[in-house]
Amino acid sequence: MPRPLFLTIAFLSLLGPLQTPDFAFLQPWFEVTREERAKLVQRGVVVRGLPASNKQISVIAACAVAISPDAFVARIRAAGDVKRTESPAGRFDDPPVIANLAGLSLDEGDLDRLRRCRRGDCRLNLADHEIAAVQQALASPAPGDSTKAQGSFRAVVLDRVRRYLSHGLGGLPEYHDRREPVRPAAIFSDIVQQTPYLKTHVPGIASYLERFPFGRTEGAESFLL
Repeated sequence: MPRPLFLTIAFLSLLGPLQTPDFAFLQPWFEVTREERAKLVQRGVVVRGLPASNKQISVIAACAVAISPDAFVARIRAAGDVKRTESPAGRFDDPPVIANLAGLSLDEGDLDRLRRCRRGDCRLNLADHEIAAVQQALASPAPGDSTKAQGSFRAVVLDRVRRYLSHGLGGLPEYHDRREPVRPAAIFSDIVQQTPYLKTHVPGIASYLERFPFGRTEGAESFLL
């Protein structure tokens, strides 16, 4: 089954008349047509399929955002200042705690998919031991009571967060939602390889993302939402 690879580019402009954006950062891998530039100037969204490999589906989307770069960064920082105990979209504590996931819940559709999960055949990206843990919780409560299952799923997510912060993508368990297990680190490496402009123009960021938490980038800010 193909895996989707989505790349979204938001071009920031000062409030006021939008100038034609410069796509030099993406060249020569992505050339914008005159019609697409005109669409962006009119605040439209440009979406295009890109060449991909290794069963990936690659799509790029570009839009213009009427905000200055400084204001954009300020908004990102503001989102990070909100703790997850106050908002589902907030920042995790350091170290992360289960209370940070109090706002995370599975709907009945997700719970039904989890009940039907099997090794190599699951609609959610879970490892074997994660599937077993959540299904055990689903089997124990009275019908209609998903409290234990919700708690078990939050524990799975918290474990992944802690693994990622300690060991990066290489520390995450393999997903076994299809016949062949999937390694998150390998998938992310594929994504980086298919976005060569990252390594060409901002090699430090590409390396930092691949090697996290063992790499460092001067001047970078990092937090987990």
